[in-house]
Amino acid sequence: MTEPRNAAADGPLTTVDRRLLPGDPGEGGYRSLKETPGESYVQRGDQGGHGALAEGQPIAVFAQLSDTHVMDHQSPARVELLDRFADPDHLPDGGDRVVGTYRPQELLTAHVLEAMVQAVNRCAVGPVTGAPVDFAIVTGDLTDNAQENELSTFLGLLDGRRVDPDSGDRTRYEGTACSDDPRYWHPEGETFDIPRTTFGFPARPGLLDAARRPFPASGLRIPWYSVYGNHDNQLQGTVPATPDLEAVAVGDWKLASPPDSLDAAVATPEPAG
Repeated sequence: MTEPRNAAADGPLTTVDRRLLPGDPGEGGYRSLKETPGESYVQRGDQGGHGALAEGQPIAVFAQLSDTHVMDHQSPARVELLDRFADPDHLPDGGDRVVGTYRPQELLTAHVLEAMVQAVNRCAVGPVTGAPVDFAIVTGDLTDNAQENELSTFLGLLDGRRVDPDSGDRTRYEGTACSDDPRYWHPEGETFDIPRTTFGFPARPGLLDAARRPFPASGLRIPWYSVYGNHDNQLQGTVPATPDLEAVAVGDWKLASPPDSLDAAVATPEPAG
């Protein structure tokens, strides 16, 4: 993978045409995506109120993108290590905790948004009415960790500039996927890790360099607007930025594994109520 595929020649693509759904699980439970037939839609005529428009006449045609969560997956301010405390061997008997600070695919968020932009660009008209698409709106959580470089990447992707999803040392990848912690997915396959050996995750040699390589973004061809989300002004969407946390974000060290002294009950408190 050197840069996102330019699929403009494929024509419009919506879920009416086809869908991507999880395939059958492998021996360890990992499931690849598979293409499935599209699904139809229901055209409603009861939403116009007084002075309803003629059947098939649109009020507005727009594309919606949401929760793009463009992230700096190498940032020292990310706290993937807290996800450890949701693992079965870190829970009391019968315990249950969801943390969600680590996702193996998160190094590809810029490429996912680029693919979304390309898909919107292929839909020049609404699939039902055939009327032109007026605008696109992104409904919150443009970024994941409220970082300036995440926002810069997001804006570059939608405005059609050259984007650079890398940070830190430009000669090597510095995220959890190259750590010595076996709990994280290591797509290069160079070391033992639990996601591959136990759950059947694939090896993808070359992915770490490809994921951080700059590429020219397609950019939306229609006006776009956005609203604010909690991840756009707080780290992980929950913690306000402080000078100390800002210093961590631009620092030289990234903690990949929790120290033995870190109390899971303090680090990941159960939700109130």
